Amino acid sequence: MSTTDKKHCDLAPSASARYLRCTASPKYIKSLGLTSEPSEYAQIGTAVHAVIENCIKFDIKPEYYIGQTVEGVVIDTAMAENASKAENYIRKRAEELTSADTMFGVYSEIYVELSFLDIEGLDGGTVDCAIITENELEVIDYKNGSVYVDETCNSQLMIYAIGLIHKFELKNGAVNLTIIQPNSKGDAIRTYHTSVDEVLKWRDVVLLPKGKQIMQGGAFKPSEIACKYCPAKAVCASLKDSLEKQAMIEFEQSKDLPDVMSLTAEQKAKIVEVADQITDFIETVKKNVLSEIKKGSKEYDTVLKLVRKNTKRRFTEIASDPIMSPLLDVLDYDEVYKSSMRSLSEIEKSLKKKLSKEDFENIIAECVEKPLGDIEVVPLSDKRQSVDYLLLNKD
Repeated sequence: MSTTDKKHCDLAPSASARYLRCTASPKYIKSLGLTSEPSEYAQIGTAVHAVIENCIKFDIKPEYYIGQTVEGVVIDTAMAENASKAENYIRKRAEELTSADTMFGVYSEIYVELSFLDIEGLDGGTVDCAIITENELEVIDYKNGSVYVDETCNSQLMIYAIGLIHKFELKNGAVNLTIIQPNSKGDAIRTYHTSVDEVLKWRDVVLLPKGKQIMQGGAFKPSEIACKYCPAKAVCASLKDSLEKQAMIEFEQSKDLPDVMSLTAEQKAKIVEVADQITDFIETVKKNVLSEIKKGSKEYDTVLKLVRKNTKRRFTEIASDPIMSPLLDVLDYDEVYKSSMRSLSEIEKSLKKKLSKEDFENIIAECVEKPLGDIEVVPLSDKRQSVDYLLLNKD
């Protein structure tokens, strides 16, 4: 699965975006005894994966699971709808490929061995779904997160394709790598088209050489992609040095950070370029320290302490009750409560149940607007369209 591979291995295909860039990370992480703790979003992803798997294997509709607990998560309407998008696509593609070619099968949660590659730690991986015919292979992976995952030559899916080509002894033909990601921006379903020959070429030119580097110890190469989900980033000296070098400042003593007005244009531009990485790094360090203190560490006693976060006052549950609230003994109902419009997503869901797709789009076009956002500065690599501020504000 995309969150974790069912049979754990040190080089899980789902982590390949990290270790194929930073080849020193696997041994470094192992030496520290670190593991990634699943987030709430990852747990939801695991639950949706299980729903998709059951729907494909047992011909059940995702709506059946609404309100039920799957993998410790109560399935809601949105989760079921996301699972339905994946299920519908898989069934559609299976039908298309079956009618065009001799079908090997549709495989849900299929484990592929990778030990034949002779890369220590890369033992295998679990593919969300694979549709295999005599002349075409489609590897499908469901991503529940909102952070956009690029399907183009996606290393996780390329590795899965290598395992499936080996397992089913595919000699040639088309290979499609499909990401289903309903919660991200852009198309919910994205496919990269390649071939058996190109996948095997990628194996020889990229995967095997990188695997050799990893087994020899590798090299640290911090980057936004490699470091984002790395469990060692809070203690990685290479990442810290890289951020300091890129931002041209030191993080040793916050009191010694330079005054903003003293920075050159080059320095400020560099800081903006790596701002997200710096913020992510700092937040990860704070979480790491919090975890250590909660477990009893005394190393920070002279400089740090635990406190309660500041919160805002709120009404008690009984005060919020529209019937039992003590406030109603003193105030009129409309002095305590007021009606409010439901959220955009809630209203859209209700409209979809009652209208055709065309009517739905028409009423949304009439009733919904997207206001212009405030101006902000971002690196040139950002995909949003640039704004000419001077021209925008010209009289």
